[in-house]
Amino acid sequence: MTLDELKALRRKKWRLDGAPVRTFEECASFLEQVGLCPMVPETVPGPAPTFLGAWAGSDAAALGARGAVPSGEAAGAESMALRLVREGAAWEWPLDGSVLLIAASVFPFVSALAGDREGKQQPSWAAGQTLSKLSSDVWAEFTRATAPLNESQLRQQFGSGVSEVALRRAIHELWRRFRIARADCTAQAGNVWVRLSRSAPAAIKEAEGISVTAALSALVSRYLEAVIAAEQGEVESFFSILAAGSRVREAIKALLIAREIATVQVGNRSMLQITPAVPARDRTSRNERTIAPVPGVPGPRRHRA
Repeated sequence: MTLDELKALRRKKWRLDGAPVRTFEECASFLEQVGLCPMVPETVPGPAPTFLGAWAGSDAAALGARGAVPSGEAAGAESMALRLVREGAAWEWPLDGSVLLIAASVFPFVSALAGDREGKQQPSWAAGQTLSKLSSDVWAEFTRATAPLNESQLRQQFGSGVSEVALRRAIHELWRRFRIARADCTAQAGNVWVRLSRSAPAAIKEAEGISVTAALSALVSRYLEAVIAAEQGEVESFFSILAAGSRVREAIKALLIAREIATVQVGNRSMLQITPAVPARDRTSRNERTIAPVPGVPGPRRHRA
């Protein structure tokens, strides 16, 4: 494979070839196919599809070219992403200035890495960090609440003694640890937040049974499916937002040993890809070769029909 061929395959898979996703079904299907994607470009290290690029259907949008996507288009993409969240087809995890969209089928694996299980574990991305006093107070409100809380309600609860910026920072801290997640957004109340252990108990319970290695192995595989092929350094960079590089390398090594992934030469670069499936005819030929007669060794006895 050449680099140009890889770029062409990515453009098609990432819907940058003039075939944008527009309907709810198309958007949900796209997200399920790629597993993870940032909302906008240049918010994660390493190559990755973006929801805005798929919505606009252009390379320019994916590269973040200035003025490449009209404001109305960007608003449409954000509205559709929120609908995916509202209807349970996607979850969001905060990035600097944007979000990582997560397909529902992938969510337990991301939660196993990013979540702190309501204080029972310390995710590697948060090594050495503790919840601020305000974040702990906001969390206490969620543990007492019997319904989702919106930002307007939280502002009223904490009063003028807490600035809006400080409150949002505390919410963001809880969101990063996947104790809460955004469930909706309204013009009147702002973002609506839910406690994940109550709104998605099955997914959270599943996440609690997934080890870091298993979660990374699953996510690395999904990532390679989405990007077609990537250098190991690119894979490590992409997942640096969720886990330590040493843990990512362990997962890659395990996948290589299990032959779930393989190396491939792309141009002059060595990359990783999902191990290609062996066609049925090749599997048959391979099996025949393994039982072929060896000189001096009796072969298997054939039975007459």
